[in-house]
Amino acid sequence: MFAGIGYPPQPVLTRWATWLEAAFYYAEKYHEVKEIVNNFKDDGILVAKAKSAVNNDEVVSELLQVCGYMPLAKAVKLFENRRVCLSASYNSVKNLEQELAPDPVGAFDYIARRLDRAKDLKEIMDGCGELSPADYCLLQKAQSTSADVERSFSKLKLVLTNDRYFLDTNIEKYIVVYVNNMMNSEEN
Repeated sequence: MFAGIGYPPQPVLTRWATWLEAAFYYAEKYHEVKEIVNNFKDDGILVAKAKSAVNNDEVVSELLQVCGYMPLAKAVKLFENRRVCLSASYNSVKNLEQELAPDPVGAFDYIARRLDRAKDLKEIMDGCGELSPADYCLLQKAQSTSADVERSFSKLKLVLTNDRYFLDTNIEKYIVVYVNNMMNSEEN
């Protein structure tokens, strides 16, 4: 069905930009997806809802609005990269104001309010406060998010379910294999 246009991306709950990327895919491939859905033979509830959605002009309008947020998705991808430092992330957010015009849902206003309330972040970026200049330099080079840590908790939750019986040594081996796998995938 989707072989000619590529399969739609699957949003992942813990990957923030994947929801926007899925919307961008449907915006870009809208006419092809509409043709595929309208050619479904089944008349079940899900098919009827899908047909109703792809034939709704309001959906097209909303997809068009979402496409204006491509810079936001790029910025989120940047934040998720553990090799990107705090100063690069901060500058990326500051540049969003020009890139998100027009901004019908007020995403940048929300981001700007959050940045204004982050007094510690402003102090780190400006390098003024009680710390030494060397400490500020180190803080500016720190990783900007803890998404990797949160994802590792999600992975560990899968390992430590009631239906799995690992010895302590097996859990340790599993974590070593997982970390090595993660490091190898980042290098490629």
